[in-house]
Formats: sequence, C-alpha cells, structure tokens
Amino acid sequence: MSAISHPSALICPLEHALHFQNFPIALDFFHQWPAHRQAADLVVARHGEINGNLYYLLDPAARWLEGTHPLAATLLRRAMIEDTLDGAKSTRYRHAARHLAECQAMALLINDYGRFEAHGVSSHVSAPNTAGNRASDPPGGCRSLVL
Repeated sequence: MSAISHPSALICPLEHALHFQNFPIALDFFHQWPAHRQAADLVVARHGEINGNLYYLLDPAARWLEGTHPLAATLLRRAMIEDTLDGAKSTRYRHAARHLAECQAMALLINDYGRFEAHGVSSHVSAPNTAGNRASDPPGGCRSLVL
C-alpha cells in the first residue's frame, strides 16, 4: 500500500484544511475531496466565517451535505438567506425563499442544534418584522423569517 493511500496519510491534509485560514477554500477542498464529515465540522466550527454571497460554492455544498449533515447544510443556507436580505438583493429573493423551504425541510432531520438556534420558520411567518422594513425588503416582512 502506498503512503498516500494509507488512511493515516490522509489525516494531515484533512486536519490542515480544517484550520486553513481561508474558509471558502477549505470548504471547497472538502467538497472536492470528498470529505462530508470534515466539511460539516468546518461549517459548524467556523460558521461565523461563512460568506453568504458565495452562493456558487455554498449552494452545491449545502445540497451535498444535506443527506448526511443537515445542520451544516442549514447553516450554509442561512448564510445565503441572510446575505440576500441584508444586502436587499431582490434578484435573489426567489432563491432565498427556496433556501428557507429547504431549511424548514431539514429541520425535521436535525435532532440537536447545539449552540445554534433551531429553525423556527412557522413561528416567524405570521409575525412580519415591521421595525426594520425597507422598501427593498421582501413583501410581508420576510426579513423576520431569517433564523
């Protein structure tokens, strides 16, 4: 067995990627490897570094993770939703609505949210956020739907 194909030889690059300074590159590395568990660990451990504007990376990664790591997939989708609403990116509202529906579906698969807030779509849908609405916000105060 060659050194690179031995399982212990893989620990170093995977561990290095978990701590790699650039979050998007690390996530892409795990996605391309593929290493589901490590990608999910990265997302959960460094969720504050997720740039929701990187939809071209986050959307496929969320779809890839949703079957095995629904919490990580939800965190990626939340970042995209928040970026869309915070930036009043009206051309992305339909994608944000889809991501919201996907988060709601994933909620049934998540037993433990750990330190993250549970996905409470149903409690937010009927209570529009009138305090911070802007003309560019989606109709019905959907800004309040973001977790």
